[in-house]
Amino acid sequence: IAQDVTRWLQWLQTMFRVQGRLHDVALVLASSYRKVNDPEIGQQQRQMLFRWYRYLNAIHYTGYFNLAPSIGTSAEEVLQDLRVVGLLTEPECQQLQFSTAKLRDTLVSWLGQLWHEELERGWVQELDNDVFMRKVCELRGVLAQLQDMQDLRISQMVRVMMVVVTNVLLGLALIGYPTKMYEETTEASYLYFICYRGMLHVMFILDRGPFYAKGDCVNIDALLISTERYIFLVFRSPFTQHKAQHNAQLHRRERPDPATADDV
Repeated sequence: IAQDVTRWLQWLQTMFRVQGRLHDVALVLASSYRKVNDPEIGQQQRQMLFRWYRYLNAIHYTGYFNLAPSIGTSAEEVLQDLRVVGLLTEPECQQLQFSTAKLRDTLVSWLGQLWHEELERGWVQELDNDVFMRKVCELRGVLAQLQDMQDLRISQMVRVMMVVVTNVLLGLALIGYPTKMYEETTEASYLYFICYRGMLHVMFILDRGPFYAKGDCVNIDALLISTERYIFLVFRSPFTQHKAQHNAQLHRRERPDPATADDV
């Protein structure tokens, strides 16, 4: 049971590490785009940040594919969900149709390709190249570790032996209790049985992992939403409103609506 508890905690730690690596990548990107408020190319750089935002959140979502039942049962379903919510475009989904067996890894490779494209354009800082690529590689590694966690189980031979030994012990104990001159023998037998069989039940539930709905289930929606908010706020934090846009908005506010003016 202690091994199953340790494994369950490793699941949770790995999920937090995935979240941390995504936050690191977003932080490097947000600090590397220096001209998001430039009148000439600021709007284009903001559009590129939105593209990064889409890819990072899509990677986080696909990281739980084949793990959490709520994510979807097929790669086509996952792509459909990502397209509906706007994290992937239709051409991107069609391109990913050729790599449905490695959706997550393909999206991670897009990060490296997009970074070098931006580096050639001069929109991101060359000094951040080593840090960014290292964080992307760490992200790929921890995502692979998350997928491999379901294979890191206790030996089934050991588990079967534990069940057999426990059942034999319970059988001998329950047979021996009625022959002893104890009061409330029935209640003691029930408690003895529940204690041992209950722990075996806990062991089997923990073995199913943190995504089993009837067990100690982790709410991955909270992790997905938390990461999405972080990326959004980090990317938006350096944005300032251009003076021309600010004046235009003030002008629209001061100008009365024709329909409202007629009613008055």
